[in-house]
Amino acid sequence: MRCFLIGMCVISFGIAIGFAMVGLWLVLPFAGLEMLVLIFAFHTVQKSSASREVVSVVDERIIIETGKTRPEKSCVFQRAWTQILLQAPQIKGYPSRLLLRCGSRQVEVGACLNNDERQALRRRLLELKGLPQVFSTVAE
Repeated sequence: MRCFLIGMCVISFGIAIGFAMVGLWLVLPFAGLEMLVLIFAFHTVQKSSASREVVSVVDERIIIETGKTRPEKSCVFQRAWTQILLQAPQIKGYPSRLLLRCGSRQVEVGACLNNDERQALRRRLLELKGLPQVFSTVAE
């Protein structure tokens, strides 16, 4: 990515300097602004794509950690009391939702997964510690 941005800057400023040499110097600030916007867009996309969600089943606990490069939020559920709900979508074509619920608290996991991957995650969680299986067809 860094090489791409450097290449784009070289090309953009090369063209802008060419225009400046023939008297169109006003192109230079706009070329700089264009490169700043491009760098900002790449940085924003890279930052948002670094999001992580880690689900750990440890002894009698299920730990869900979410964050960008490190855990920023953590939820802990008691394994014995946790339900796994796979909610069907209300609208055809929308993705299902995989929820871990313990008492009145619930957390959606695997929101960035497709339906097949979400179902595989559900099966894997059920395998790990023998969680009670709940399937809901009504979205809340």
